[in-house]
Amino acid sequence: MPLSLSPQGQVDPFVTQLLQCALSDVHSATEVDDFAAILQTAVRVAVANFANAWNRDHSAITIRLPPEVLSKCFAWLEPTERVKATHISRAWRAIALSEPTLWALFKPRNQALHLSEYLTTLLARSGDVPFDLRWYPPSFDCISQHLHRIRSLVLQTGTDDFQKVLESSDSMASLRHLSVAHSYDPHGLARRFKVPQRWVPNLSSLAVTALVLPRHPFSDLRFLSFALDPQTDARDLWRIVPRLEILTVREISSDSLFPEGPAPGSLRSIILNAAHWYPVDYSALIASWRLSAPGHQLQVQPSRTLQPFVELFTRSHKDLWEMSVGLVLDSVSLTTQTGVSYDVLLRNSELAVDDFTTAIVPLAPFLSRLSSLNIYGRHMAALVDMSLNLPALAELTVTLGDDPLPRLHDFHGVLAVSKFSRLHLAFYSLNKDEWNAMDVVAAWLGDVLPAIMRTYVSRAAALLEELAISGPDVSLLPAPVVAALKSLTLQYITHDVSPHQYGTNDGFEAGITLRGDTD
Repeated sequence: MPLSLSPQGQVDPFVTQLLQCALSDVHSATEVDDFAAILQTAVRVAVANFANAWNRDHSAITIRLPPEVLSKCFAWLEPTERVKATHISRAWRAIALSEPTLWALFKPRNQALHLSEYLTTLLARSGDVPFDLRWYPPSFDCISQHLHRIRSLVLQTGTDDFQKVLESSDSMASLRHLSVAHSYDPHGLARRFKVPQRWVPNLSSLAVTALVLPRHPFSDLRFLSFALDPQTDARDLWRIVPRLEILTVREISSDSLFPEGPAPGSLRSIILNAAHWYPVDYSALIASWRLSAPGHQLQVQPSRTLQPFVELFTRSHKDLWEMSVGLVLDSVSLTTQTGVSYDVLLRNSELAVDDFTTAIVPLAPFLSRLSSLNIYGRHMAALVDMSLNLPALAELTVTLGDDPLPRLHDFHGVLAVSKFSRLHLAFYSLNKDEWNAMDVVAAWLGDVLPAIMRTYVSRAAALLEELAISGPDVSLLPAPVVAALKSLTLQYITHDVSPHQYGTNDGFEAGITLRGDTD
C-alpha cells in the first residue's frame, strides 16, 4: 500500500538530509554505490522486522501454530513446495530447517537442471538422519560422503555410477530398500543381479529385474519383486525369505523352477506375471503350495487353466467363499468373507467365452455348499442342462442384455435346489424404446420364465421368497407379464436403473458369481 501524503512529507526530507550528510565527503562513484547498497540492506532489514512484528499481531492461524504442528504440516508438502514454504517467513524457515527429516528424501519429478545442487542442499539440511534416494542420483560424487546413512536407493543400470555403488556396499550399513531399474545394460548387471552380501541381512524391500538368490536368507526382507530368469532356481525361495509379506514374480514360464513347499506364514500378497503374456499352466508349479496368512491376496495374469487355483484356494481356506468369473475378459475372482482373494486372468484357456459348461465342470466337487450364483442369460440353459444338485443354492442372478434369451426347448435337464429363495433378473442394455418394442422379452418373462421355474428348477418351496427385476425402465413391463411373474413369488421387486450404472465395475460384466462354503 503506498504511503499517504503526510508520511511522504516526513520521509523525503529525512532521506535527503541523510544522503547529504553521508555523501558530503565522497571522492568516487564507487563510494556512492557502496553506500546505496548499505542503505538498501538497511531498508530490507527494517521492512522484514516490521513484517515479523506485524505478523505476530495480525497474522493468520497458520503463522501462530505451534512449531510442532507446523513441522507436521510441512511433512505433507512435496519437497519442492517445502522449499517454497521456507520463503514465507523467518519463523517458517527456522522451523523447517530445524527438522532434518523434512529434507531426507530426494525424489525429483523430472530431470530438471541443477539436480546436483538440489541434492547437495537436501543432504546438508538433513544432517545425519537416514536418507532416501527414490530416484537415481545425478552423480556418485554427490552421495559418496553420505553412503553410511542411505536408507532407500533406486539405481539405474545404465548409469556409470551403478558399479561404484556396488563396490561401496560395505559402507552402506543403513540400506533397507533397494530398487534396480533396468535401462541400457551392456554388461548384464541387471539381468543377473547379485545382491552384495553386506546388504542381505538388513534389506526390507528389494525390486530387481532378475535376481541371483543368495546362499544366506534375507532375514528381514518383507517385499520382493523380480523377474524369474530361465537359469534361476527359485525352488528354495521360501527358505531364503522366511518373513516375506509381498511377492511379485515376472517372466514366468511352464518350465520355471518355482518355489516349493508351504509359503511363509507372513506372506499376504502374491503377484504372478507370465512371460510375454503367454498363458502358463501353473498346475505343477504351485502343487505343493500352502497359503495360510489371513487376508491373503493372489493375482495371476495370465494362466492357462483355473483348476490349480481353485484347488489351492479350497485347500488353504475352509471358510465361506465367493467366486466370480468374467466371461468377457476371462477373469476369475475367488474371495472369502475373511478377506482372502484370488484374481486369475485366463487367456487361450479352458474358460472359453462360450463354453460355460467347461468352466463349471471342474468346480462341481465344490458346489455342494454353493449359496449364490451369477450368470449370463446365454448360460442359463447350459446350467440346467448339467442337472447339477445344488442343495445350498439360495440366490440366482441372471444378467440379460445382448445375449439371446434361452427358449423352452433349450432346457433338457433339471436344476436340483432346495434352499433356492431369490431370483434376480438384471437387464443392462434396454432403453425405453426397446422395452416398448421387445415383445420377445415380454413373452420370455411372462411365459418362458414361469415355465422354467415350475418345470426345470426343482425346489422345496412352492413359491420364491423374492423375485427382483432391475434395469432401465422396468416399470414399462406390461401388466400381464407382471401378473405372471408375481405368481412365482411372495415378494415382487422392480428397480429402475440407468444404463450407465451397469458399467464393468458394477458386477454385471462378471458373468458368474459363486458364493458358498468349501467342503
